[in-house]
Amino acid sequence: SSVVAGKEVTVVLEMRLLPGFHAYSDKFKIFSLLPDGARLKDVVVSPVVQFVDFSGKNHQGIEGDTSVTFKVDLPQDATVIEKLQYEISYIACTPKFCLPPKEVM
Repeated sequence: SSVVAGKEVTVVLEMRLLPGFHAYSDKFKIFSLLPDGARLKDVVVSPVVQFVDFSGKNHQGIEGDTSVTFKVDLPQDATVIEKLQYEISYIACTPKFCLPPKEVM
């Protein structure tokens, strides 16, 4: 369904990391791709867990099933908005190694 220009919508993404992997909360980045001029705000990743990474340092992040919730302010001048497109970038690690940053659209 379409969303209305000039309004705010809430987006909830469900994610699943493979067993044994963690993703760092402070490495999550979300970018709006469509529509032009859309602004993202109030990003919440949950549930957040504590973990020790491969270097022995304590961190906060996600594991297993998680959700990323954020609000999108839609531009006033958009004509018809049929699709929201965004890109999420994150880093996932095991206790022994990290994968390169992953981008999902």
